[in-house]
Amino acid sequence: MNDQRVHKSVSGACGLTGFAVAILGGLAADNPTSVILTRALIAMAACYVVGAFIGLLASRAVRDATASHIAANPAPGVEEVRQVAQAGREPGRQATGETPPVPHAEAA
Repeated sequence: MNDQRVHKSVSGACGLTGFAVAILGGLAADNPTSVILTRALIAMAACYVVGAFIGLLASRAVRDATASHIAANPAPGVEEVRQVAQAGREPGRQATGETPPVPHAEAA
């Protein structure tokens, strides 16, 4: 999911939640319909703005965490992968010519 979709999803969900809560609160308080809808629209707009801010913060946090993870754990280069594949060994292990021991399952 790209940053724009996250931003829109979170802000839309917050706006609709604010709208629904205002409608239910107005109905529970026995307010007139015009008052309920006016307050619900105001609540929806306010919650949409708050949700947009939360969505921007969340997308930035995910982007920063992803960038730091990629910097800390770089993918091996193409040549290193090719050499490992040709040598038939795992990356970072020295080719000793010995076969690693096979773990045996204990008989129950």
